[in-house]
Amino acid sequence: PPCGRPLAQGVLFRLRLLTPQAMAPKRSAGASSQGPKAKVARKEVPVDPVDQAVDQVLSAIKRCGVQEEQQKLLLETCPIALRTLALDRNPFASQVFGWAQQLLAEYGSAVAEKDAKAKSVVGAVDDRRSEAAKVKETAEATVADCQAKLSTAKEARQQAQEELKARSAELKATLKEKSEAAASEAKIQATIAEVEAARALVMASDHETPGFKKIVAKIVSQLKAAGGEEGLVACAASALEAKERTSFDWTAVNYITKQFDTYHTSKKQELADQQALIAKIDESLVPHKQAADKLTAAKEVESAAQEALRAGEKAVKDAKAAKGAVEADFMEAEVMCASCMEARAE
Repeated sequence: PPCGRPLAQGVLFRLRLLTPQAMAPKRSAGASSQGPKAKVARKEVPVDPVDQAVDQVLSAIKRCGVQEEQQKLLLETCPIALRTLALDRNPFASQVFGWAQQLLAEYGSAVAEKDAKAKSVVGAVDDRRSEAAKVKETAEATVADCQAKLSTAKEARQQAQEELKARSAELKATLKEKSEAAASEAKIQATIAEVEAARALVMASDHETPGFKKIVAKIVSQLKAAGGEEGLVACAASALEAKERTSFDWTAVNYITKQFDTYHTSKKQELADQQALIAKIDESLVPHKQAADKLTAAKEVESAAQEALRAGEKAVKDAKAAKGAVEADFMEAEVMCASCMEARAE
């Protein structure tokens, strides 16, 4: 209200003179010297609706947030203006009544606007609240699913470990058998290579070949290893070293090559048999390999399930934090809305 300090002080002074306390006769000095009175039971005084209405108006004025001087002026002058009928009000009381009416109307409009905004905020936060609840619910369902998958993966890994463990003794024996078979295969292949080299030397060597005598000794040694008869082994060196070979010498040389061929064929067959044995051993190792692969796959699935569970638990934690923040915002918005409704009601 447009009222200055001098006017306010003058009004207050005049109103104080008009108050019942100022106009009431003063009690004489001896009035208080009477003896104590008997206690009388207090009767409940009915609430005056006018007084109640005036108190509500004054309470609302205190909420309007006007300057301290103006508020003090209104709080002291309004009761008289409010209790006076419109036709009986003097100009100043009418002005005070108008000021209070205008102030409360403006305050009511401001509160209504604030209330509308508060309700809008409550609606928006409520939508976020529902969304946060859905996100949390989805995250918790994901965690439950991950926990079930992890449990299944652990069972599968345990089963695969037990299966592989049960095969361990058999696997050890089979691997030993394969190792021995592989060593035999290598030995046979080396023998075949030596026989082929010795036969080639028989066909390609003569007196002009450097180290011919050593070559002959090597051929004889290989012939003996190839199971040549004693008589053939005994005459092999002389037949090979003869500069002018007789028919006997040539016959001996032919027997030498024939012995190498026979021995080579037998070793080839022995190699084929050994390789077939190794293939059979490899075939028996397939279940062991499958069990090992099964265990590896089960471990990978379990690891992936654990990782998914950790991610799901983090998502639940984040969703709970987000929901908590939204709940705090919602409570704050509801408090604001309730405050606005209370102010509007007053």
